[in-house]
Amino acid sequence: MKIGPDRGPHGQALVRGVGDEAEAEGCGGSTVEADNKVWPDLRRNPRSPPRGLCAMGWKSKGWGQFSSSLCRSSLADTRYASLLAPRYEKNWLPAPPVGKLIAGSEYRQPLSNLPVLHPVRNPRCYNRKGQTLPGFRQNFMSQPSAPQSMPVRLFNTLTGQIDPLVPSDGQALRMYACGPTVYDYGHIGNFRTFLQIDVLRRFLKLSGVEIRHVMNITDVDDKIIRNSSEAGLSIGDYSARYVDAFFEDIEALRIERPEEIARATEHIPRMVELVQRLSQSGAAYKTEDGSWYFRLASFPEYGKLSKKDLSGMEDGARVDVDEYEKDSARDFALWKAAKPGETAWDTAIGHGRPGWHIECSAMSMEFLGDSFDLHAGGEDLMFPHHENEIAQSESVTHKPLAHHWMHVRFLLVDGRKMSKSEGNFYTLRDLLLKGYKASAIRLALISVPYRHQLNFTFEGLIEATAAIERLRNFHERLVNGAFAAGENSDIQTAAKDAQAEYMASLANDLNTAEARAPIFDLIRASNSAIDHGRFFDCDRNAVLKVLASFDAVFDVIEDHDAEPTKRAVAWAEQSGRQADIAPELQARLSLSDEAIDALVAERTQAKKQRNFARADQIRNELAEKGILIEDSKDGVRWKRK
Repeated sequence: MKIGPDRGPHGQALVRGVGDEAEAEGCGGSTVEADNKVWPDLRRNPRSPPRGLCAMGWKSKGWGQFSSSLCRSSLADTRYASLLAPRYEKNWLPAPPVGKLIAGSEYRQPLSNLPVLHPVRNPRCYNRKGQTLPGFRQNFMSQPSAPQSMPVRLFNTLTGQIDPLVPSDGQALRMYACGPTVYDYGHIGNFRTFLQIDVLRRFLKLSGVEIRHVMNITDVDDKIIRNSSEAGLSIGDYSARYVDAFFEDIEALRIERPEEIARATEHIPRMVELVQRLSQSGAAYKTEDGSWYFRLASFPEYGKLSKKDLSGMEDGARVDVDEYEKDSARDFALWKAAKPGETAWDTAIGHGRPGWHIECSAMSMEFLGDSFDLHAGGEDLMFPHHENEIAQSESVTHKPLAHHWMHVRFLLVDGRKMSKSEGNFYTLRDLLLKGYKASAIRLALISVPYRHQLNFTFEGLIEATAAIERLRNFHERLVNGAFAAGENSDIQTAAKDAQAEYMASLANDLNTAEARAPIFDLIRASNSAIDHGRFFDCDRNAVLKVLASFDAVFDVIEDHDAEPTKRAVAWAEQSGRQADIAPELQARLSLSDEAIDALVAERTQAKKQRNFARADQIRNELAEKGILIEDSKDGVRWKRK
């Protein structure tokens, strides 16, 4: 195999092969020359990468890996594979069909130190007419290309600047995210925070970062105790249904579960131990009623996260509620003595229950150690909750609790603060019962970057629905289409550029708005090429891989919407909220898949019998119930609106 004088459309070196079988198996053992000069550092990785994968070097430019078993071009005896080109001399690179690029002087390393990649199943291009890829949808939609090295830079509330987010131990990135307080159903403001953290988590995984993610569930606090008392239930019985509802809701929104979920009531001993350590250090004191408070005067750095000026705070004054404003900043409760009728624990520090802030300090350090990489939550938690966590933890460890702090901005609803009194307060279930799909809600809530305030509107939901339809229709067009052998260099370049821009946008402080743009640009270019017969089998593969990377984070292309809607309707019926179910939704759900199939079959038969009136009648009846029929040369398809 030789690198000939030919060049690709964008200056890539081209690999021209002579032996079909030898080249399809990989480049090991081949002689490699370039412009009549032998590259001494160009050799196969000694650890034998998978079939068709070679590790190669581009002299003084960096290292890369590429697939030598690419698609057959118009010349029967030619293969092409792009090597690293000078135009990609940056600190990040787009991924080739298989593998990971490592370029730039800061990443240069001996070839023997290159990581051996284990890419996901990578079907070859099937070029014979009529041949299809086995498991095409599963391979490309559930598994994107092998992880790409993409350093993530994220705004750090503590430092006030965008900092690299990296594992401090060089292994797994340890992150703690404040979870729900289960006193009621979650609202869309809550879920915006959880969704943005999900975007971060998914992008880290896509970038090849191992994660150890812990989320707490606050199942004891002032609100839960108050509401459970009014309902005449124990806090466990009261909160159980909201815990279950929370997990149903995050499943509906496709939010991945963390590696560890910590319930506050299951970690009381660790909280008691932390209060004891604070007492020993002089940072905690006990009051006459048996409660324990944190002494703010013992922690001079208090306020460093929220940047609030607390110099006028009265020394020794106390606040015993969990949530309060800056003007009420006082010594705060670590452990609250039991009041009559309240849930309480008998412990070494007295009969009572934990304060809200001590819960997260104790559990985060229990699972992640005294100091970890990232602490995340909504901006409403910055003060006093996260500020108090820092004071409690660092007073005993004398180490930074978290190196990086991420806070997600509030959302507005139609330009106003969301509140029940304003009539613009929505839970996920409220929106599902109005007929909106869970995927559209997910996309709408992550469409604006986490550091920007989102103005949530129903027009935005409709736009998100249309965007998802466009993505799904395009994906279906690729999967079901029949494309001739070969490739279009413009589409190949567009796919690589879209992947690079997409990854770079997310690596730059999770800019989800910018990340979407190159994906839809690629869809436009691909649709145009398909319409004009300039889109080929290998182009489909390249574009599907980009879509797979997109869906690895956004997760809206695969259609999972039916089940969340059905569950919401069943919940409404069980809860006496049938009146909240939109009539259009009821009509849509009144037809089973089997009934729709039967009507579609009847319509097809009516058309064959030239009974067009009946065929049109069936189409219109289905349309009224939100069922769309699509006639194509491959047959009739239907989908729920």
